Amino acid sequence: MKQLYIYIIFLCCNLGYGQQIVAFENFRADQAFPGSVKYYKDINHLFDKFLGNWKYQNATVNPTVIVEIQFYKQERVDHGGNYFSDEIYGRVKLTQNGQVIFNTLNGVGISHYLTGISVNQDNNNKLFLSYNDPIVPNSHIKCYVDILYAPTTPAQLTWEMDWYKYDETGTAPKMPLDMVLTKIN
Repeated sequence: MKQLYIYIIFLCCNLGYGQQIVAFENFRADQAFPGSVKYYKDINHLFDKFLGNWKYQNATVNPTVIVEIQFYKQERVDHGGNYFSDEIYGRVKLTQNGQVIFNTLNGVGISHYLTGISVNQDNNNKLFLSYNDPIVPNSHIKCYVDILYAPTTPAQLTWEMDWYKYDETGTAPKMPLDMVLTKIN
């Protein structure tokens, strides 16, 4: 009987601290209604199609540029205790003229060079990410990337990047602004 009371007290104490789980595709709409701490989870596995290794090389436009990106999902990322979310991250390797310009593919921990949580409300095949150039960490620029998934064989991602200078010292990112990546595994 004593164990039953302890269990009931434990259960009651934990009910008040429960966390509401919300599908991450509702993140933007839900932010207008703050309340309890929420976990924006990839319940419907919409990130899955973006995960894995992707490669860009355009033999006709610029055959000397090769980009490799590895997308992975990090679950339950804490945003200062205000909310938690599943997020997609990317590690990047850029090669030009046979020389590696930068390579974060073998990094450990979370990569903050390519990151995001936002899926287009009207098109679940489109992600909005932010990008930071690894070679120029204090470049005084901000880059935003739209990534559109195409369920072709093999699967492809269309990458479109916009960037903005914070001040006159900002330099252009090293990554191509527009490219089509092909899934390699």
